[in-house]
Amino acid sequence: MIIQRIEEKLEEKDLMQKDLALFIGVGPSTVGNWISRGTDPPARYLIHICNFLGVSLEYLLTGEENTVEQIGTNADLSTDESDLLSYFRVLSRRNQRAILVQMENMINQEKEQAATKQGKYLA
Repeated sequence: MIIQRIEEKLEEKDLMQKDLALFIGVGPSTVGNWISRGTDPPARYLIHICNFLGVSLEYLLTGEENTVEQIGTNADLSTDESDLLSYFRVLSRRNQRAILVQMENMINQEKEQAATKQGKYLA
């Protein structure tokens, strides 16, 4: 269960339930109730919990981590990159594709702007 992995990570990292609650924006009793009742937190909190505990969403959901072959080491990623990857994985395949198309469009726009600037400097 997700809540068991959360509790294990809190203990492992010597973190308090109230700190997690503050970080994700709920009352301390809410986290305490999840743990005492053995209920998993709502999905809307999972990414924030992952960020607080420094774990992947995959770990929280399955108890397994990605291998280096799958995504490279997390040390390679900035905080923003890690957040983007976590958010991306939560999206449906359709929305993931929409994000990729949007990013491709933004990259093309930046390339065009850079080429225009370079053309002005050469003229």
